[in-house]
Amino acid sequence: MKRLIMLPFTAAIALACATGFAYAEEAVEQEVAADDIVASEQGLVEQNAVEEADEAVVAQEAAADEADDAVQPLSNTFDGCSFYVEGGPFYFTGNPETPIISVEGPGGEELVNGKDFEVEYSMDLGPGDVYYRVIGLGSYEGASYEGYFYVIPTGTYPWDAIELENGKWLKNSKGWWYRYDTSGWACGIFASENGKIYYFNDAGYMVTGWQTLNYSGNDYMILEGGDIYFASNGAMQFRWSKIGGKWFYFDWPTGVVQYDWLRIDSNWYYIDYNKGMLTGWSKIGGKWYYFNKSGVMKTGWLKSGSNWYYLKSSGAMVTGWYQVGSKWYYFNSSGVMQANKWVGNYYLTSSGAMATNTWIGNYYVGADGKWVKGKTK
Repeated sequence: MKRLIMLPFTAAIALACATGFAYAEEAVEQEVAADDIVASEQGLVEQNAVEEADEAVVAQEAAADEADDAVQPLSNTFDGCSFYVEGGPFYFTGNPETPIISVEGPGGEELVNGKDFEVEYSMDLGPGDVYYRVIGLGSYEGASYEGYFYVIPTGTYPWDAIELENGKWLKNSKGWWYRYDTSGWACGIFASENGKIYYFNDAGYMVTGWQTLNYSGNDYMILEGGDIYFASNGAMQFRWSKIGGKWFYFDWPTGVVQYDWLRIDSNWYYIDYNKGMLTGWSKIGGKWYYFNKSGVMKTGWLKSGSNWYYLKSSGAMVTGWYQVGSKWYYFNSSGVMQANKWVGNYYLTSSGAMATNTWIGNYYVGADGKWVKGKTK
């Protein structure tokens, strides 16, 4: 038989509260557990979504790469392309050369400058190999090619002097020089301006005075060892030029000074290394010659002061007996023609001509001009 136990009121209340709290705690724990399960499931969903998004991005990038590969078959190179330098030949002018560079693709198609490529030039002012660089653009971005073209040397000689333009003259403590507007300066070349020719040394300065220019390494050695002269204003001298009170002659177009005998037109001159153009009496190679004030060598009869001389067709002064035309004359060791006097058995008249077939006082000279002994008037 079951017994019913009766608790006091307060105890019953306490038991009911404890039981209620126990159920409440269990409910809370169950709710927390449920929340953790939901959160965990949501985290997995979100993580899966992120991974799926990443995979989608990777897939998109791969697709883009495949598209790029389809548009850019050369893989950032100019493999199979051909490069051409338009124009030419190119001659050195003192300014940089920037010829048109054309590019032909692997399939023979013409690439477009500014779209498929651009060109950089070295801006090298010197003659010889000038380099350029082709840089890829667009579908060729990242590709590059370096080539060169040849600039033929000019300004090496006076006759191919470079015209000075697109620049200006400047002066410093070392002298005058010429700077180009683009870049660089004139150096190691002949250059012309307003009909005058100048020379700029390897340092870029305009030269003056006497210069000896040797062209080692060139095929043509025309000016080797030849003296040329530049006036104080730098102008190279040609033909006649008076330097330090002396006249010299410079060949055209080389500019090389001419020494010794020189024929200009139909006249002969003599240019001495130290004295320049000779005038007056000059002894050359053991013979005497006469050059007038203009330096022209004289021939034939010459009156100098009160004396007469005779100069052969070669210009050499005559001494001793010499026939001019049909007459004979006598010139002493100084070349002075003798007159009105006996020279041995011959008599020279007032004109200097030897007398023939005539009486000279009480003496008779025959057809050969010689005194005939024993013949009297």
